[in-house]
Amino acid sequence: MPGKLFVPAQDGTITQVNNSVNAPAYGPALDTSVAALHTSGKTIAQETQNVGVPPFSPGIVGGEQILQTPAGSPYTIYTFPNAGKIWAASVSLSAGLSAGAGGVVPTYARVYIVGGRTLAYCEVGLSGTVAYGSNGDANTFPGFAVAAGTAIALDVNNANTLVGTGAIRAGGIIVGSIP
Repeated sequence: MPGKLFVPAQDGTITQVNNSVNAPAYGPALDTSVAALHTSGKTIAQETQNVGVPPFSPGIVGGEQILQTPAGSPYTIYTFPNAGKIWAASVSLSAGLSAGAGGVVPTYARVYIVGGRTLAYCEVGLSGTVAYGSNGDANTFPGFAVAAGTAIALDVNNANTLVGTGAIRAGGIIVGSIP
């Protein structure tokens, strides 16, 4: 409370020391010592773990492909050597035309599980002979389980380049874990 001072007393109560001396304000003080918190027999990490929140793990893995063009698409970002979990995926895309197409030119990039679902997706539409666009997408997952051998890839515009003079660049990142 603004303007009030509360002090823990030796008996565990919190005492307000101004305006009403020794009047208990909010009841027993909360013991936040490590010993008091660690009474369940679990580790501190287990006690504070929330569902869907990745724990600190030496098994954290990840991969990236950056500044990739459509020419070599798709690009493998990471292949899980063992069963694992996906915690996050991100993709970014930029495209530009300096001459050429004239109409709307859709371009996209995605990070996906090879043979499966898309984890992150973005697109831009270019219109005119001189145009530029960029976009991105990032998603987190509650430990999306994958089997050993699962590959994660970056698809840049289905390997289609721009018509005319232009360029597409995309990047993808994943964060996973192998328990």
